[in-house]
Amino acid sequence: MKWLEFIAEMTAAVAWPGVAVTALLVLRKPLLSLVPLLQRVKYGEFEAEFGAEVRELAAEVAKADLPAPGAVPGAIVTTEVDGEIARLAEVSPRAAVLESWRTVEVGLLRAMPNVASSRSGQPVAAIHAIRVLQQHRLLDQGIVGLLHELRSLRNQAAHAPEFAVTVSTALEYAAAAKRVASHLDTIRMSA
Repeated sequence: MKWLEFIAEMTAAVAWPGVAVTALLVLRKPLLSLVPLLQRVKYGEFEAEFGAEVRELAAEVAKADLPAPGAVPGAIVTTEVDGEIARLAEVSPRAAVLESWRTVEVGLLRAMPNVASSRSGQPVAAIHAIRVLQQHRLLDQGIVGLLHELRSLRNQAAHAPEFAVTVSTALEYAAAAKRVASHLDTIRMSA
């Protein structure tokens, strides 16, 4: 009788863990497809807000009828950046947003008239470059608005501790940033 009791107790002890392991094995693929959503649940509201803002920005850039990246001879933006940003976005969407903003910053500095460069030898902040270009009437109000939106979104990516963004949203931001940077190159060339 002791052996029968032992087998009954072992069966009871192993039954629930066995069911759990079997369920995990059977549902492995559906559960793995939910893993990326776990991060989104944690940061969901913030990510959704950033994504919506990027979509609005992309729509505004499309309406602004800016040149396509690489359409301007001698532009700093080339099709090679697409691959670099795409690879970076796969690894770190946040880094892709930051690097895309860097393209806009370089465009701003290149567009600035020589007289407006920093006399102290310190780097010129993007906000200062925007103001200088606006004072020299090289930027219209629509482009200034786009620049401020790009900068604001970049600041969220750089400074928000719980920032999370999808690869597609980072690439959408990158495309908008490249279009604005291409426009800045046309300003530089005509100034």
